[in-house]
Amino acid sequence: MDVVDKNFRPRWANRGVFLLASLGSVIGLGNIWKFPALTWKHGGVAFLIAYSFALVFVGIPMLILEITLGQKMQRGAGGAIRGILPRFAGAGHAASFAGFVSVIPYNICLGIVLIYLLNTGA
Repeated sequence: MDVVDKNFRPRWANRGVFLLASLGSVIGLGNIWKFPALTWKHGGVAFLIAYSFALVFVGIPMLILEITLGQKMQRGAGGAIRGILPRFAGAGHAASFAGFVSVIPYNICLGIVLIYLLNTGA
């Protein structure tokens, strides 16, 4: 009988797979669908300057922090935050829940597309 290690966590096969998974999670439907409309609505180049500033000084450092923390702790969001300060474990669980909630509209869109695809008779 094989003994299963409860502390075992799967790892990425190589850096390329990790990079593609990261890009897939960062580049969402909103970047393709809604971003050009918001850019036009909120001032074009001025909006792009503010967006780029926020991306460079807030977005990218937070992404690097999250990836580094996950790599260092080798745990999920709740466990990684709990490893730093146990009182803040709820913040990691809240981040996981926020990710779950943000996926709901994507599932609705995919369901609608699937319904249309099945009803086309293709």
